[in-house]
Amino acid sequence: MTNTTFTNAISDNLIISPSTPEVVRFVNDSHIVTCSGNKGVTILWRNPNGDIVEATKGRVHIESTSSKEIGWYNVALVFKTITGVDKGNWSCFIEGTDAKRSFRMVVNEPISFMDTPIFQNATESKDATIRCEVKGNPEPSVSWYYNGQAITLPHNKFTKLADGLLIKKVSRNETGEYTCKAFQISDSINEYDERTIKLIVHHKPIGKQMKGHPEIAFGYKNGYVNLSCIAEAEPNANFTWYKSGNKVLSPKQNKIFYGEHISMLQTNELYFVLFFFCMKVYVNDSKVFGEYKCIAKNHLGNIEHLIILKEGTKPESPRQFDIKGFNSDSVSVDVGARKKLNPGSMDISEYRFELIPIEEFEEKRSWVTAHSYDYPTAEGITYLITGLNHGTKYLIRAASRNAAGLSEYTEVKEFATLSLKPPVTSGGVLTTLLTSSILTSITSHIIHLRLLRL
Repeated sequence: MTNTTFTNAISDNLIISPSTPEVVRFVNDSHIVTCSGNKGVTILWRNPNGDIVEATKGRVHIESTSSKEIGWYNVALVFKTITGVDKGNWSCFIEGTDAKRSFRMVVNEPISFMDTPIFQNATESKDATIRCEVKGNPEPSVSWYYNGQAITLPHNKFTKLADGLLIKKVSRNETGEYTCKAFQISDSINEYDERTIKLIVHHKPIGKQMKGHPEIAFGYKNGYVNLSCIAEAEPNANFTWYKSGNKVLSPKQNKIFYGEHISMLQTNELYFVLFFFCMKVYVNDSKVFGEYKCIAKNHLGNIEHLIILKEGTKPESPRQFDIKGFNSDSVSVDVGARKKLNPGSMDISEYRFELIPIEEFEEKRSWVTAHSYDYPTAEGITYLITGLNHGTKYLIRAASRNAAGLSEYTEVKEFATLSLKPPVTSGGVLTTLLTSSILTSITSHIIHLRLLRL
């Protein structure tokens, strides 16, 4: 018998089970393949790297058995937990011969995201990489979206990388949500997953308010004035106030309030009147007027805002204050509004109305929680205040405003909105709670306000 004939004879007796030439499994699956031959031969397994599998225990190992009854020798290849490195061709063969049997292991790895923080930072005017590293087998295809809209690639602004998306010279306007969508499509798998990343672009403080000429503000003695400094910045800016070149450190006559992107300096003589009325000198001190400067700064830069605070005059309270009509959710008020053809800065520019339910006022004995409504002045107009609660008793007062601030409030008046219950009848005649003059008044207010908005 020739060597070729001998090898073919042995090969015919070498059996692999299952005999499927391709095995498809997922990561973390288990699998076992048995290779059987005549007793007395040595059967070995070779991995995709060409190395012989010798381990008899562990994640991938061999187990040998034999059967005296049928004279077969079996070597099982055991995969306790399949990983991506197991993909490829595995072969069993008889030592010293060319006889072998093989199968191909296909390992499907579900989509996974590596090094993909959901919050990522960039610096304005520099190139930025949004990290989104996608793993999987078969290799996923990746698409990018910005605030829900697909990014068409290639693009002169965006470049897709193996581990993310490159944005050239990123701007603060490109802050937002970037979604990395991954797809796996093959004969054995059809998967989809995505990650949304919030990109925060750091930039120096900016603000239209802080450009050009100084802002002119007015105040009056024994009153108060709020000087605002608004700057958009990322990270938020730190605000510092200066008065005539000297840093303001929140002394008694000043209060500084901070919010997101805003700082407010309250030069508050009213504060003195209420809490330090014995120190009248501070109230009447004209030194409070002058030049104020706000500097908004973060690690990327700073911007300045200059305010010239001038002495103005306190406006007079409205000379007229009449409730003209009301219904279930509104009230109309006449303050004798007049508007000059060429108004000056100290002329009345708007009116403020404060309303508070009587029940709330009696509980708190304060107007702090009152709702304020500001309306620009116009010739002969009456004002319709809407959005009130039905069937509710209210207190209302009014004040005038000019460039220097608010006047004293008028006397307080009381009214009650109508209930939504059906109107009562008396002797077959419908009795309404609104007179025709009130209804006419309310209609006229609506017309006036519509004209004003035009």
